[in-house]
Amino acid sequence: MEINNKQVRKYDASKKRKTPTWSGQDVLQDSINIEQSQQIINQLNNIRVWPTGLHTLFKRLRVLMRMKVRHPVFDYLFTFIVVCNTVTLSLDSYGASDEL
Repeated sequence: MEINNKQVRKYDASKKRKTPTWSGQDVLQDSINIEQSQQIINQLNNIRVWPTGLHTLFKRLRVLMRMKVRHPVFDYLFTFIVVCNTVTLSLDSYGASDEL
């Protein structure tokens, strides 16, 4: 049976990983101890398969942006921007006449 690598890559790249697992993890524990197999599994789960073509650029950009947006500094920055915007808008109408 021949494996179509392009098809496997396309299928893997289209799925989101919730809890990544490696398909050989059940075999590893037979030949090495559990700690070594868990270390190998963790290393293999960190390997990311990227799609080919132009879709690669968009997928990598989305992953990079997702990492930036989930960082706590991003949340603090936007909270600061909202506070600055609120202060700026309140200063614009401070001391305005009743007619305005």
